Amino acid sequence: MQDPDSSDSGYIIDSFEGINRSFTDVETLHESEANVVFKAKRYGRWWLLKTLRPELANQENFRQRLRKEFELMVLLQHPSIVSAVGLENVEGIGESIVMEYVDGEELSTTLAKGDCSLPQRRRMAVELIEALEYIHAKGIVHRDLKPSNIMVTHNGGHVKLVDFGLADSDSHAVLKQPAGTPKYMSEEQKKVAKADVRNDLYSLGIILGQMNLGGTFRDVVKRCLLPAAQRYQNVADLKSDIHRLQKRRQWMMGASIALPVLLLMGAVGWLAWQWNAQRQTIHQQQTALDAQSKKIALQAKEIASQSEEIDVQRSKMTTLEQEAMTAQEEQAAQRKVFNDLTDSVAILTTDNVQLKEKEKAAKERESLVEEAKQKGYAIVEEAVWEYGLKNHGDKWPNDAIGHLLNCRIVNNAKNQYRESLTGRFDDREIDEIMASLEKYQWDLAPRTWKSLKK
Repeated sequence: MQDPDSSDSGYIIDSFEGINRSFTDVETLHESEANVVFKAKRYGRWWLLKTLRPELANQENFRQRLRKEFELMVLLQHPSIVSAVGLENVEGIGESIVMEYVDGEELSTTLAKGDCSLPQRRRMAVELIEALEYIHAKGIVHRDLKPSNIMVTHNGGHVKLVDFGLADSDSHAVLKQPAGTPKYMSEEQKKVAKADVRNDLYSLGIILGQMNLGGTFRDVVKRCLLPAAQRYQNVADLKSDIHRLQKRRQWMMGASIALPVLLLMGAVGWLAWQWNAQRQTIHQQQTALDAQSKKIALQAKEIASQSEEIDVQRSKMTTLEQEAMTAQEEQAAQRKVFNDLTDSVAILTTDNVQLKEKEKAAKERESLVEEAKQKGYAIVEEAVWEYGLKNHGDKWPNDAIGHLLNCRIVNNAKNQYRESLTGRFDDREIDEIMASLEKYQWDLAPRTWKSLKK
């Protein structure tokens, strides 16, 4: 028998330029009840070696399980699935699956950090869905989908699906029994040994829920967790539903944004006409707004009708119960949009009424202030003349104008008038009235002086 490490050429050597064909730098990465995973270096790069625990290495059922995992993995070549390159008897370790080394962390660790943005999480979800569709197309069911079996690479944050220890396919006849992690297993998977792609879809629904993807993914998660008959039948159905829900969401968001904007524009126009007291124009604007609203409502109804027709065509394989639930959710969404619009119109109407009341009150206060100014002017004039007659008569010195501006009789009259304003006007209004009287006195002094001189 030829030595596997020999060659007819005679030029194969164990190492060259520091690159060794044997596994070196071996270290333990992970241990489970049945397996041990090592990290080791060969040919200048890192590899993963998955083998059995020493106490199980000679038990045939566990050896068959390891070989079965390799036979399934070697069929898979996908960027989001860890690749296996061989099943080797590694010195010091035993029979091992040789796999690519993934430099990353478990999805559960990434989610726990909380620093992964929503677009990044959605991209990872799409990569996971694509990987699942690929293995199902190969006739393989993973049966143990969970965050700890999904790696996220440090370089780029891409998904790598790992650990096919419980995977199964119809072409294999060994190890047929229920298997998986209870938290992520559907009810039928706990009871039935036959592998079913819908088992993986149930586990996928739990994982997508934990990724907190929002939007259309909420409906997808709900359906993944339904009983098997109502669940997605394959990944293609799931992807199609995501596309349908995203398209419908875009329509609904467009309608919910456009309608309030149009209503707001109409309301602003209506208020502008109110300011100009053009009632006839307001009536025409309101009529146009009503017509526009009816037109928008008709378009929304047509869009809803088209959406319902598409839903009917794409949901022929679903049960009547699922159709009823979908229709109920659509009605709830429409009622919410209608309620929001009604609230917006009510707020605009209330603001308009309050604005009118404020304007009316402001004009009334302005009228009262102006009336107080006129009364104050009369009091100032009377005090000026009293001062002139009492102190000078018909003899006015050259500095009489200065006396008129600073005389005590006038100032006392103004102060008494200021006190009479307290309680009927606020401080700002009183200051405005008194400032007006001060200016009036300054303007009145020269005229009064000239009149008395004559």
